[in-house]
Amino acid sequence: MSYTIKDVAKLAHVSTATASLVINGKPGVRPETKARILAAVKQLNYTPNASARNLIRQRSDMLGLVVTELSNPFFGMLASEISKFAAQKGYHLSIGISNNKISQEAACVARFTQERAEGVIVTPSYMTDYDLQHLYQLKSAGIPLVFTSTRYVGIKADCVMCDIKKGEYLLTKHLLLTGHRRIYLMGGPKTAMFAYERFAGYRQAYEEAGLSYHESWLIEAEPDFQGGYEATQKILTDRPDAITAINDLTAMGILKCLKDHNVRVPDDISVAGYDDLVYSSMLETPLTTVRQPIADIAQKTVEVLCRQINGPGTEEKDYYIDPLLKLRDTTK
Repeated sequence: MSYTIKDVAKLAHVSTATASLVINGKPGVRPETKARILAAVKQLNYTPNASARNLIRQRSDMLGLVVTELSNPFFGMLASEISKFAAQKGYHLSIGISNNKISQEAACVARFTQERAEGVIVTPSYMTDYDLQHLYQLKSAGIPLVFTSTRYVGIKADCVMCDIKKGEYLLTKHLLLTGHRRIYLMGGPKTAMFAYERFAGYRQAYEEAGLSYHESWLIEAEPDFQGGYEATQKILTDRPDAITAINDLTAMGILKCLKDHNVRVPDDISVAGYDDLVYSSMLETPLTTVRQPIADIAQKTVEVLCRQINGPGTEEKDYYIDPLLKLRDTTK
């Protein structure tokens, strides 16, 4: 038999309006009346929607995820994998897109709070001038927070990411061992963690090899196709041996610019990316890159967040997933 809210109200000896207030989580009802209505809801197994079910259980079964963008397939793949692993844990995912703007990230977090998210995952913006007040408020409210892919400097929270420093080190070391000496790295803003970790790996490889490099070879470029194209135009006359990029999209912009200027890859200049997107091996010249194990990152991110939700708080830490060097045809 299917019951209505009128049946709930009748059993609890209240008006339909009062029953509706409780079922929809609204204030203004005395605790003893609220308890009577919830008991009636449970007795009648009245579950018109997920909101009513969750009110009884005091859970939302929802996790919030903020991604910076979906135009970069890396974040689309990451969101898909996080959704899959969240579902395995009994959660559905609410997704917000920040478009690399802190104000939009804050709006997403505010929406998740209103939706009673049990935990929030954030892929940080690459903007360097940011106000993290919305994340401090999230933590103050007792809502678990995990960063994924990179982290913000200045706020304590668990973070799950690929060891991007190690990946850039392995790539640069390989290029040096194969005879390249003038290696340019196109990263993002040098103060952003995802960029300065790559620059650190690059420097480590040169220092271990006992070779010199110029800081001018470490270039701040927009981390997308157009950024790679425009930055390459500016250094063509320098004739580097190799150009590595902060991600595969940037590397594709580099390849297009070199082709437009009749520079042969890898005969004249080697090129490498970072991420190993699904189509990086399908290009006309398959791209050498560093694979970020997206499924492993997503699984660990959900695992860490669920541990926060279900257990007592522990000291925040960074969890690093090992990268994998993928050698293909764009490098010698």
